[in-house]
Amino acid sequence: ARLRLVFQDLGPTFIKLGQILSTRPDLIPQEYVNELKQLQDNVSPFSFEQARQQIEQELGLPIEEIFDNFEAIPLATASIGQVYAAKLKCGDKVVVKIQRPGVQETIERDINLMLMLAHALEGRFPGLRIYDLPGIIQEFGRAIYRELDYTIELRNCLKFAIMFRQHPDIVIPRVYKQFSTRHILTMERLEGVKITEAEKIGANKKQLAQIALKAILIMVFDAGFFHADPHPGNIFALEGNRIAFLDLGMVGRVDESMRIHMAELILAMLENDVDEITRILIAMGIREGKINQSKLRRDIV
Repeated sequence: ARLRLVFQDLGPTFIKLGQILSTRPDLIPQEYVNELKQLQDNVSPFSFEQARQQIEQELGLPIEEIFDNFEAIPLATASIGQVYAAKLKCGDKVVVKIQRPGVQETIERDINLMLMLAHALEGRFPGLRIYDLPGIIQEFGRAIYRELDYTIELRNCLKFAIMFRQHPDIVIPRVYKQFSTRHILTMERLEGVKITEAEKIGANKKQLAQIALKAILIMVFDAGFFHADPHPGNIFALEGNRIAFLDLGMVGRVDESMRIHMAELILAMLENDVDEITRILIAMGIREGKINQSKLRRDIV
C-alpha cells in the first residue's frame, strides 16, 4: 500500500509505470499486483475549469457552442488525462479525453530521474546489468511520449477499426477528428463495464475470453499491431457478449520474422518439443553473446 501511495504521489509517469506492473504478476509478487491495480482508475482529478480552458483554447470555441451537454464531473481519471461525458450538437453521445495541464514537462523530468536511478542501481548492483534497466526506461519513455499526442491515438483507433471491421464482437470507439487535437480526443461513448466486472451485465465470461483471445491473435499474428496497455480499465465488456478496446495510445508492433518465430514457438510448445523451443528462442534473440545451450535446454524442460 505504501508503494502504491508513493507512485500516486510521484505523479503521472510513476502511476503509468505502476499500471504496467499491475499487469505483470510474472515480474512482481501477487500482493503488489493487487495493490497497484488500484492505480488503474484511482487518480486525483484536475478541476473542471482547467478542462474547460483546455477545450476552448484547443478547439477555438466556447464549450457551449461545441456540446449540447458537458458533464462537469469526470467519468474517469488517469495518469495522463481524464475523461468526461458529453453530447455533441448533432446528438451523438461522446466522451472527451483531456490531457492533464503540464503533464509533458512532468513526464520528461520523471523519465530523466528514472534513468539516473537505473544507472545508479546498475553501478551499485552489477548483477542487474543483465536486465538493461536504462534500456527498459528508455523504451518506457518512448511509449509514454507517444501517448502524449492524442492524434496518434486517433490514428490508432482508425487503424484498429479497419482491423476489426469484420468482427462485430470486437468494438473500437468511433473518433471525431473535428473535435480532437494533440491534447483533446473526442470519441464515441460506449456503454459497458470493465472486463473484470462483466458479470454485472450478465456477460458470458468464457465467451468473452474467447473473443479476447481472437482479438489478440488478429492483432499479433495478422496485423503485427497490438494494444500495448491492456489492463482491465482499458478493456470493456459490452451488452451482447462483446468487448471494446479503449485507450489506444500505447501500441506495439511485431515484424513478420518475429510473427513467424512466435507461431513456430507456440507449435513447439504444444508438441512439447524442447529442442525446437530452444532453437527458436535462440533465433528470436532472447540473449546476446555466448549462450550455454545445454543449460538453456534444462531451464526450458
